Amino acid sequence: MKRIVGSNSVLLKDANKIRAELRKTAVENIYDWMDNSSIQNQLSKMADKEYKLNGCEQALSIIENMDTEQLRKYLRERIQDDSAFGLQILKGE
Repeated sequence: MKRIVGSNSVLLKDANKIRAELRKTAVENIYDWMDNSSIQNQLSKMADKEYKLNGCEQALSIIENMDTEQLRKYLRERIQDDSAFGLQILKGE
């Protein structure tokens, strides 16, 4: 299941719940789910919902517990790796 869920596995951990949710709308055979764009879109929506319900609070808690140097290191790496994030910093957002 982790190969199908990919990076969303941080938020989507219950394989039975994921499978049941995908089966509600997926027209594809379960063996065709890997690398399927409609399945990936549905997983992204599920992960976004889970992030808004629980993940955001968890991420904020991690940030709150970082010391200043750790936080700066994280931000530097994020700015180097994510141009959209760096542009938000430049815009003052």
